[in-house]
Amino acid sequence: FFKKINILSILFLCLFFSSHQNKLKANQLYNNLYLAYIKTEEPLLNQIALSGLNELRTYLVERTSLNPRGVKEIDLLEDDLFFYPLIYWQISNVLPELNEQTIKKIKNYFDSGGVILFDIIDFSKSYSSITESSIEEIKSIFTKFGIKNLQNISKNHTLTKSYYLLNKFPGRWDNRLILIQNDNLENKDGVSSVIVGLNDWAGAWAKDKNNYHLFQVVPGGERQRELSYRFGINLLMYALTGNYKSDQVHSKSILERLKRK
Repeated sequence: FFKKINILSILFLCLFFSSHQNKLKANQLYNNLYLAYIKTEEPLLNQIALSGLNELRTYLVERTSLNPRGVKEIDLLEDDLFFYPLIYWQISNVLPELNEQTIKKIKNYFDSGGVILFDIIDFSKSYSSITESSIEEIKSIFTKFGIKNLQNISKNHTLTKSYYLLNKFPGRWDNRLILIQNDNLENKDGVSSVIVGLNDWAGAWAKDKNNYHLFQVVPGGERQRELSYRFGINLLMYALTGNYKSDQVHSKSILERLKRK
């Protein structure tokens, strides 16, 4: 009898401490800002994403009032997406096979106002010249998520002015194609939850252990790398603040400055 009580006591304590740890973890994520990326099946891509986002975090701390606590790797099957306003997802030209529950989790994340930057790594270099057929091919990749109506980003989109003034969004490559989804914006503070590009942004940001950048950026060199960091800063500001810049009194003069640049 006493042996059974001891076993039950141990099980209770294990459950209690496990629940306590989960609550502490949730409170930490809820009360702090983290950059996040989706864990892929390719360890090298995960290392590049981790390094790249850590470097972007450094720039955010140096140049803005934002102070992300760190970078988190997300396991789509296990982890909650709710805590992260922006998630970076490197993918190949074929999305991984996901069950219905995981797809529903992603859709709920979008509905709650979360933003995912899909970076199509395999297409990046080969898509230096974008055709209509290649755009349709890219759009078809996302249909299994129920992501439809992807459109080219407009020249006066808030992402061009959420912090820096930008007229393009290069990364390791400088493909001009950026697709966004404009569905249900009235329920998301005007923020597009889906942003799709081909520029390998983490590849432009990432450094090795000796603090050297892992990859050259093509074709624009270090100026292009600087613009890639600015895009990352704009992207997080956009995810956090919504479309408030669109309502500014000076938006007209901002657009004029963009045209001159």
